[in-house]
Amino acid sequence: MNLAFLALLPAALAGALTRTGRYAEAVESGRHALHVERTRPDLIPAKGHPDANLGLALAHLGRFDEAFEHLHRSLEHDSDRFLRGIALTCLGTAHFLAGQVDAAVEVFRRAVEHRRGMGNALGTATALAELGKALRARGDRDEARQAWEEALAVLERLDHPDAEAVRAHLTDLDGSSG
Repeated sequence: MNLAFLALLPAALAGALTRTGRYAEAVESGRHALHVERTRPDLIPAKGHPDANLGLALAHLGRFDEAFEHLHRSLEHDSDRFLRGIALTCLGTAHFLAGQVDAAVEVFRRAVEHRRGMGNALGTATALAELGKALRARGDRDEARQAWEEALAVLERLDHPDAEAVRAHLTDLDGSSG
């Protein structure tokens, strides 16, 4: 078995656990991924990915100081543009969860532009969907609608299952008065 592949598994597992709401387990896996990255950096081509996943899981647990430390560290690794887009989106989510809506909007906008500039359609749609949530929370309904409509168009073109969640945000926006 390829050691480099095995070295990436804890970071990938941390991301999957976070996406399924298993944040405490994601933190444990993320810490293991960081240990691998620090002890065998030759095996980890994407520096900063473990920090991004760990930071996002910590933010979901409300441990914002630790989360921001890991997320900012993940952005210090400029070698992988794809992962930088992920790290920016994770940082925006952490700001949003911390109630720092203006900061979230600013970071999500950076994530959208970064991912769009790379031609990463799915990443752009993901960042736009998150931007829509932050804009809605800030009271910018028209901008939220624009972000969600753009995200939905991409997700539908890709036949991606996240289209349904974005559609639900738009329906909720249409059904609410403010």
